[in-house]
Amino acid sequence: MTVGTILEPFCGGSIVSSDAIVTAAHCLYDYKVGKWLPAETVYVFKSDNFTEPNWLKGSKWFSCSRYISHESYRPKETDGFVPFDIAVIKLDRAIETG
Repeated sequence: MTVGTILEPFCGGSIVSSDAIVTAAHCLYDYKVGKWLPAETVYVFKSDNFTEPNWLKGSKWFSCSRYISHESYRPKETDGFVPFDIAVIKLDRAIETG
């Protein structure tokens, strides 16, 4: 799974249920403007082959209906360990697996 905006996929994620993805909280924070990304701009992409140059073309897209980051996560603009860097994305529909 890949998490990102419609124009820029940028983080990985793991399926935790048919309609939920776990990812890093920093993937949902826009450091350029200092705000959380609006849920309606977040998408999850499922592809069978991330090694192909045009992997997005054959991927399935899922919209984010909402997301929750860990309440103790604090965005940080420096490199290094950041505690509680976890979030769960609720999808607009179920992912077919198997």
